[in-house]
Amino acid sequence: MGLDIVETFIAVEQALDIEVPNAEAARMATVGSLFDYVRAHVPLSDADATPYAGPLWERYLDVLQREIGVRRDALRPEASWTHDLRMD
Repeated sequence: MGLDIVETFIAVEQALDIEVPNAEAARMATVGSLFDYVRAHVPLSDADATPYAGPLWERYLDVLQREIGVRRDALRPEASWTHDLRMD
């Protein structure tokens, strides 16, 4: 996992007040895999019943867009950090 990805994960952790263990983060290859972890570890009132939709998803995308600087439509759940988003 490259520095750009690590910095993005840290920004998500800080913005959403969670902690992603390094061993878990190393297995998260896509935008959706990190969000799945986020969704499972935020208070239930903040997590929406529909994955990849709702206020929590929008907050998550806001953080990613600000950190990565890509268009929002590039931030699909299946988007790979390295291949699709060209992060290292």
